[in-house]
This record gives sequence, structure tokens and C-alpha cells, in this order.
Amino acid sequence: MQTNDAGLALIKEHEGLRLEAYPDPGHGWTIPTIGVGHTSAAGEPKVTRGMTITAEEAEAILQRDLAQFERAVTAAVTVPLTGNQFAALVSFTFNLGAGNLRSSTLLRKLNAGDYSGAAEEFPRWNRSNGSVLSGLARRRAAEQELFLTPDADGVSTLPSTPLSFGSDDPRNRDVQVLLRGLDLYRLPLDTKWGPGQHVGIDALREKAARLETLIQGE
Repeated sequence: MQTNDAGLALIKEHEGLRLEAYPDPGHGWTIPTIGVGHTSAAGEPKVTRGMTITAEEAEAILQRDLAQFERAVTAAVTVPLTGNQFAALVSFTFNLGAGNLRSSTLLRKLNAGDYSGAAEEFPRWNRSNGSVLSGLARRRAAEQELFLTPDADGVSTLPSTPLSFGSDDPRNRDVQVLLRGLDLYRLPLDTKWGPGQHVGIDALREKAARLETLIQGE
């Protein structure tokens, strides 16, 4: 699975593009950075003070870095993901490292099937050296929003098993969003099919039946 356009745009927006090496905002010159957030920890090329690259080289380095973090997310996550969920996790890992992903409560909740609980963990990763950074807070909020956004094209790696009452599945959130758009669901969005979703679906079936009757009567 690869990072989608939304995830790539998020990473580029928050990392920026610098063609000359610069000090990491949270660690200074102990972690020199270049291109789109590339550091020596991600692999070649090794970044040194005074180093410069071209825009084309920056893009090539970014693609190599992305592949590495995509593999890390794929290896760590054991539940199905939509394209947006995968992209949000790649951005998170790109910024914080695979080790932080593997040790995170976010991953533990996600692999337990608690998608909404995992989403709630993003904002907690907003500190560097113990201090809250506004840039990290904005990035975590953007990643959380992307994680919670259904794929625009409807394509995902979600299982094809039918949803049922009581199920805990990220597709339930998509159903709730649809029902809310029809003013048939007013509870907080989550991944569980509960009574509120059940009532909304029944109301939608009623509306569909009435519409079918009107069409047949023409």
C-alpha cells in the first residue's frame, strides 16, 4: 500500500522544502535536516551542515523515505486500513519514527480494532523535549482529520464482510456520515453500529420504500 495524494500533500505542507541543510526545530544541529524533512536517521544521503541539494534530488529522497515508512506502517499494523488511515499513519511515522509508532498506545488501540480510540491518540504527540510545539499540534490535528476522513473514491483495504448490529468497523462511521447528511443520525460519529445507527437505517429504509411507492404510482 502506498501513501495517497492527501497524505503526500500533508507531509509536504508540514515538512516544507529546504534545499540547504538546516537544524531540526526540536533538536538543533544534533539532527541536521534537508529536503522534505529528511534526516540521516532515514538513510542515505547523510545530512551535514552546509549540504545543498536540488529540488529533483529532494523529491527522489522523499520517495525513498516514504517507502521506508510505508513498510514500517505495514509491518506494525495488523488490522485493515483505508487509504486515508494508512496515509495519516505514514505521516505520523515519517515525523516521529517507526519506534514511536510501534511503542504507541495509538498502535495498540488500532490493532485491537479500536479505530476511534486510535484517532484520539494523535493530538497527544505534540511535544518535543517536553514542550508543546504549535507546529506539531497542527500536524497531529491534520493527521487525525485525515485518519477520520472516508476515502473519496471509496477504495480501501476494508474487509468485504457485511456490517451488522453491534459490529465495530470503520465502515460504520461512513454509514453514520451518510445518515447525518440526511438528518437521520445526530449522535457522535464512531465505528460502532449501535441503536442510533440502527434507528437511522430503519428510517432510511422507510424513506426509500415511500419513494419506491411514489415512483411506481406514476
